[in-house]
Amino acid sequence: MRTLFTRAGRWLAEAERSGHTRDLVLSAAVLLVLAQLGLRAWALSGTWFHQDDFSLILDAREAHFDTEYLLAPWNNHLMPLGRALAWVVAELGPLDWGLALASTLAIQALASVAAVWMLVTLFGRRPGILVPLSLYLFTSITVPATMWWTACLSQLSMQVGLFLAVGAAVRYLRGRRLVWAGVAYFGVAVGLLGDVKALLILPVLGYLALAYFATGRPVRRVLGLLRRYWPAVALGLPLLAAYLVYYTDHVRQPYDPPTAGAAGQAVEAMLATGFPAGAVGGPWLWSGAGYADPPSWTVNLAWVLIVLVVLYGALRRERTLRAWLLLSGYLGALCALVVAARVEPFGPAIGREYRYLTDVACVLALSVGLAFLELVGAEGSSSPRRRPRLDLAIPRPAVALLTAAITVSGVASGLTYLSWWNAHDDGRTFLTNLREDVEESGAVDVADRTLPEDVVSGLLAPDNRLVTFSSLVTDSLAFPAWSEDLNVVTDEGRLEEARVDPSVTSRTGPRPGCGWLVQGAGRSIPLRSTAFEWNWWIRIGYLASADSTMTVSAGKTSQQVEVQRGAHSLYAQVEGRFTTVRLSGLGEDVAVCVDTIDVGQPTTGEAGPS
Repeated sequence: MRTLFTRAGRWLAEAERSGHTRDLVLSAAVLLVLAQLGLRAWALSGTWFHQDDFSLILDAREAHFDTEYLLAPWNNHLMPLGRALAWVVAELGPLDWGLALASTLAIQALASVAAVWMLVTLFGRRPGILVPLSLYLFTSITVPATMWWTACLSQLSMQVGLFLAVGAAVRYLRGRRLVWAGVAYFGVAVGLLGDVKALLILPVLGYLALAYFATGRPVRRVLGLLRRYWPAVALGLPLLAAYLVYYTDHVRQPYDPPTAGAAGQAVEAMLATGFPAGAVGGPWLWSGAGYADPPSWTVNLAWVLIVLVVLYGALRRERTLRAWLLLSGYLGALCALVVAARVEPFGPAIGREYRYLTDVACVLALSVGLAFLELVGAEGSSSPRRRPRLDLAIPRPAVALLTAAITVSGVASGLTYLSWWNAHDDGRTFLTNLREDVEESGAVDVADRTLPEDVVSGLLAPDNRLVTFSSLVTDSLAFPAWSEDLNVVTDEGRLEEARVDPSVTSRTGPRPGCGWLVQGAGRSIPLRSTAFEWNWWIRIGYLASADSTMTVSAGKTSQQVEVQRGAHSLYAQVEGRFTTVRLSGLGEDVAVCVDTIDVGQPTTGEAGPS
């Protein structure tokens, strides 16, 4: 095996010296990008909209496509690109998954091509760039945000922006052509179209300038950069200030800081467990909430591999630690954002949610390249030590084999996440079942309800109400204040005849065979106990002598209903606190016998006891 690696390494070195590898490297990069897009297309073809996607589309349906709509905060995010694409999908669908899938693949293609461009710009067309490129393209860290369309709209645009900005900034630092500074800021703007987190691109650019294109002590480096590159700073500061002013003025941050204990657990979950496992091809397993849940022994093994890679680079090359400092700083910034804005509502386990680590895959690829490849034109680039502190040189084929193993493992981890995702596609199941039942039954009266948390989270209220949500697939559901044929929608999206599960019932009426006799003067029917302040449904079981209108009054509600001759049930929605239900307003010579009145909430099956 060692002889094989040696021969393969010599062949690669000779090919590189002859210049034949340049085109091969670019061809290989294109093939890797195509392979990634093929995998993503296959994975996305079997998925559908999820949670926030519905809310984003519902919001778009009610909006005019203008600046006010695009710049309006959504769920504490400023995401003009996401709003724009949601509006297009809402106009053409509103649940056109094919269009949403196409938008995801288009942005992913831009991000992957931008990654290739950045790596070639920084390091040249060298075989070594295929290592960081593969780590980015096939890591499972980016999979959760790609499967979830709303997350994709924010995270993928940031990836495009980061790669574009880094490549353009390095070109500017090499030649001081202001046009490249403009392209770099354009990359930041592209990222900001998705989310405010793209502001983290700016510290990355500043660090690259300080660490690789300046010399001397820190203060001297800063002053030297300002003297040489002040036009770029002057170009960007006004734009940055304008964005920050708008963001802080318009976007509300509703969550309180977590406790120190919860914050520490979240940091441990993200930095000690989630990231190291994902960086080396994990996490292999996922918890019930879709969080990375690697076995502890795999995390230990991941840390061993990471430490060995860092040590090997430091012993064989100069100035490698500054690459890992970039990665560490970026991870720290992401961790701080999660602790500040997500631990309080979701708990410390949110640190293992890869949607909040997605863009670290880009910085990981950049840092690996900076540690092991020459950054062309940079005085602070890493380079081989004249006298390596470790005589053992790992053959290139062995590096390729390790990269392939991490890549295959990352793909496998992504596939296990896909299996979990499809198994928890509750929104799709709910809407599919609802559409089928409505098509079979036609227009029906339905009681509004709060949707199951797995379909639409309560954090998205009021979009988690059936009256809002059902409009995505049908306009045949009516949500009346009263009905003689009321239906309910189950947790699975099925239509069933409604029953009121009584919390309070009426007292037994004085007339045998009739109960409570209601005529023109009306009657107040007493309840066995008080119905407390709430939104209630009441079921009135009655026998009417003829068709008539009738007024039902309870609590704060009084509404006119219709009764039909014969024995029927009437359902009416009321609000407030009450001890009686008054029935009045019947036509002349019309009598109604009321057997029972149930006060409660609509449900399926037989009504339970009071």
